[in-house]
Amino acid sequence: MKNPGKVRRITVDERLAEDLIRVLVADLKANLKKFGDDPEYWGEEVELLVRSGNYRKKMGMPRSAQEWPWSNLYEGQVFLAGGFRESTEKGGGARFVVDAKRKGNFQCIDELSKERVKKKYMAALEGG
Repeated sequence: MKNPGKVRRITVDERLAEDLIRVLVADLKANLKKFGDDPEYWGEEVELLVRSGNYRKKMGMPRSAQEWPWSNLYEGQVFLAGGFRESTEKGGGARFVVDAKRKGNFQCIDELSKERVKKKYMAALEGG
């Protein structure tokens, strides 16, 4: 990750081999101060291939983040990396705030991502 102050959404897309995973990386759209997991906040996803020896650096994961060893990465897992923090405001889709002082932040947001998909699915069922 070249600019650690920038906020990125990283999705583990597919494990291609024992030592090769494709991740999809999307940058936060310009001039946003608050954001969430919804697609409206993110630019186009770019494919990135990572290996066990370089995934931490390429994904913007700090060295101190031992919670995510290579063997525990799975398809559909979603992370945020860069300068952000959780919002103190309740409700709405903007659950995070851009914060350049926290430029090395790295967080798994699987549950938030799954919750968003579930809400859209339920809304579709109710509407049709």
